[in-house]
Amino acid sequence: MRILDRYLAAGFLRAYFLASVIFIAIYQVVDLFEKSDEWIAIGLPVVTMINYYLNRAPEVFIIIGSLSCIMAVLFWLGRLVRKNEFAAMMAAGVSSYRAILPLLVAAFLVSLFAAFVGEVVAPEATRRANIIEKTRRGDISPLILTNLLLYGESGNIFFAREFNGETNTIIGLEVLRFSRDGVLEWRVNAEGAVWQNNRWVLCGGFTVKYVDGERVFGPEPLKELDVVETPTDFLVGEKKVAELTFQELRMRIRALKGGGLLPREELVAIHSRLSRPIANLIVVLISIPFVMGAKKVGVAAGFGGALGLAFIYLVLFNLGQLLGKGVLPPVIGAWLANIVFIVAAICFIKKTFL
Repeated sequence: MRILDRYLAAGFLRAYFLASVIFIAIYQVVDLFEKSDEWIAIGLPVVTMINYYLNRAPEVFIIIGSLSCIMAVLFWLGRLVRKNEFAAMMAAGVSSYRAILPLLVAAFLVSLFAAFVGEVVAPEATRRANIIEKTRRGDISPLILTNLLLYGESGNIFFAREFNGETNTIIGLEVLRFSRDGVLEWRVNAEGAVWQNNRWVLCGGFTVKYVDGERVFGPEPLKELDVVETPTDFLVGEKKVAELTFQELRMRIRALKGGGLLPREELVAIHSRLSRPIANLIVVLISIPFVMGAKKVGVAAGFGGALGLAFIYLVLFNLGQLLGKGVLPPVIGAWLANIVFIVAAICFIKKTFL
């Protein structure tokens, strides 16, 4: 059985990664055609363009993950069915459930890999791509920004009532630093700040330190702010949700809740960091019954049905995201598609194999 398990799992993984490469290439080429006039107009160097699309690749990999899993099942399991290899397994005494188990294990490994890419690789790569796009479009320019929230590279969270990009000055500054557990450790408030000699000089600034959320020091006057963030970081803007790691999302949620806000977008995003990778396993569960029944209803109908369900899943997933930001509780919105389709997948599998 070990040889058979390796054969089934390896075939699925090969088909999955091949499908991922193809879909990433298609996605990037389509995006390139859409932006080609703009890239040419601003004289974007080829090296910068390549760098941009390489940094976009991890985000695209996450987006097309479910579709890649669908296609892997369609091509690999469909091949086994058409060539009667699956029937031979049944004749040898291998149950249907045992035969599809290696595919489910492989899909689970794919989900773990997608979660790894989404947490470790994609956030920083997406941020680099966004910076390239903003810089080339000229969106990063001297201007005045109001009510700015910046999640800094140092782990500090900045609230600026007004930032002037021409004079590199801030009016109404608050800086918060949280522990890895999301507990407030340090706070700085200032009436204003100006960037001088590669550091922030404060006007009317003071600092307060906390232990276990309780104030233990301050307020004490503070003249300079020792952080790595520069005016350019404020001009680039705060990190978007897609640019945050799981831990950074947790800390931003803590900070926003501490400020009396309900961070629905961030809550949906943090739950989606778990639900989206698991979607790869769920769409495999959904696809298997359609491919297995392809001989009864026709190969084209089986493939079309599986792709149709995948499309419905993606629509429901995005709908859940939107509803989670406004109507539904964020956790329900993030998991809505998974809940509906895991139930449907179990029903389809029972109907097909029993």
